[in-house]
Amino acid sequence: MAPSADMAESQAQVKKENKQSTKVLEELMKKLSVSKPGDDAKGTSQEIASFINGDIEEHEAPTKVVENLTKMLNNKKDANARQNACEAIAAIAKHADVAPVVQPYLVQLLPNVLNAVGDKMVPVKLSAQDAALSIVKAVNANSVKCLVPHFIKSIRGAQKWPEKMTDLECIEALSESSSAQTAYRVPELIPIVSEAMWDTKPEVKKRAYQTMEKICQLISNRDIERFIPELIKCVAKPENVPETVHLLGATTFVTDVHEPTLAIMVPLLERGLKERETAIKRKSAVIIDNMCKLVEDPNIVAAFLPKLMPQLQENYDNLADPEAREKTKQALDTLTRVGNVQNGKIPEVSTDGDLETVKSKLKDILSSKHKAAVEKFGPVIEYVAGIGGQLVDEKETEPIS
Repeated sequence: MAPSADMAESQAQVKKENKQSTKVLEELMKKLSVSKPGDDAKGTSQEIASFINGDIEEHEAPTKVVENLTKMLNNKKDANARQNACEAIAAIAKHADVAPVVQPYLVQLLPNVLNAVGDKMVPVKLSAQDAALSIVKAVNANSVKCLVPHFIKSIRGAQKWPEKMTDLECIEALSESSSAQTAYRVPELIPIVSEAMWDTKPEVKKRAYQTMEKICQLISNRDIERFIPELIKCVAKPENVPETVHLLGATTFVTDVHEPTLAIMVPLLERGLKERETAIKRKSAVIIDNMCKLVEDPNIVAAFLPKLMPQLQENYDNLADPEAREKTKQALDTLTRVGNVQNGKIPEVSTDGDLETVKSKLKDILSSKHKAAVEKFGPVIEYVAGIGGQLVDEKETEPIS
């Protein structure tokens, strides 16, 4: 048989298989929509999970599953549909071998799943909690950058407090399943978890404190390790700031300082610089000076300069005590040097690893030959960009041979 005939036959076979895959998927989703919650729905969910994670040619299958599950999750009139959707998502995420092509779509479903945790129907709520945690554990460890923004947005916008509890639980799960990668996200996580520590709901406050302890375990700095419990207390109780500044004032810093260390230290120092007592302002400046001398890259300190330099400058201009002014000047000089501040202008924070930056570049590269695919498979582009951004942050590069 001629090569062209072989190719035509092969394409016809693929088309046939795709049509069959679409039919099977449609039947499974229809079956799920009418299944009773419990064993019936779980059995159908397992069938969907096996099918979607299996060796199928139809690349649009995950997209169609997401569309159907999203409709079910948003069906306000049918609690069974919402619960079954969560059951199916959990089953897909818990599959023994979650297909790489499926993972981006699990991330896409996450906001709707988190929203379902606030459902007034308890079975829906419990299924949604399970689905959210299953997604976190199913995706690639390097995709943390795709997940964290969803939790931040959810905590700030949640209408029901159980959703916040699940957000915090998921962040804790990330700190365990993807600890190395989540360590790079600590500067983004500490502010939002700090906000949750001031929530009006006691259960959220308590859980947030626990979450803060978990993520702070990812901070690798021997100089401050023993002070971390006190630093966390200061977030919940600002009145502890003077005492904690005194404790840290006697510390000799010898370990290289990176963003996670600054993320937990800067809120304390920012408050310390604003304390009434001159002694606390002085010690805060000394800590900044000693600690930031160990910053090797201007990008590490860039995001924190706007929080420290204006207050240091204000203290320098207004403090009456000559020694306190001198120590404050030393801290300003150190930040100016390590932060590469030119003529008083604080440099912009690098956005090389930002998800939007990487996504834009990825689209530019792919659009010349695959424009239709870029538009059709947005969740995949987003997911790949998140992984790429994580590797940029980690400075992981591999030359192209």
